[in-house]
Amino acid sequence: MTEVAAAVGSSKSSASRWKEAWKHGGAKALRPKRHPGPSPKLKPQQRRQLLAALKQGTRQWDYALAGWTGPLVRDLIRRLFGVEYHANYMGTLLHRLGWSPQKPEHRARERNERAIAR
Repeated sequence: MTEVAAAVGSSKSSASRWKEAWKHGGAKALRPKRHPGPSPKLKPQQRRQLLAALKQGTRQWDYALAGWTGPLVRDLIRRLFGVEYHANYMGTLLHRLGWSPQKPEHRARERNERAIAR
């Protein structure tokens, strides 16, 4: 077993585990196992509902701000579905839903659109 472990660059204990797995399950037992992680907190239907709610805008949901922010989205999810997310996850969730961060454009009040178009 030591020679096999050295040949493949692993420890003797790993080579022993692989041998046992092969003995009990063949090549299938040696395939990598998928580790999916935790189940999503929102079901696909809830994600669609969230997108529809976000498209309605913040004013529709009685928020004072005119645009969505991470904390507002987090609060909306809690209100609609009773689901709590970590504040740092909101950007990732919104990205997975197809939303991207937007910065508001600040323009001078004196801006003359006609002159700019000319």
